[in-house]
Amino acid sequence: MEFQVDLRRTGGVDAGLRWGVVSAGGKGEVSSGSGHRVTLVLNPKNSATGGNAEVSATRWLPGRSD
Repeated sequence: MEFQVDLRRTGGVDAGLRWGVVSAGGKGEVSSGSGHRVTLVLNPKNSATGGNAEVSATRWLPGRSD
């Protein structure tokens, strides 16, 4: 199983000046990020025998032989 984790940090400032019908403004923003890949290896164990567990796509139901 593998997945990616991305972390991003953003900061900014916004300023302006208004005098009557005339306005001026500015905006700045800084952003940084990093990504990490995480890999998990799963090894299921049979709790009764301590050996490797068998994994199947079919569902086992108690009392059924098929």
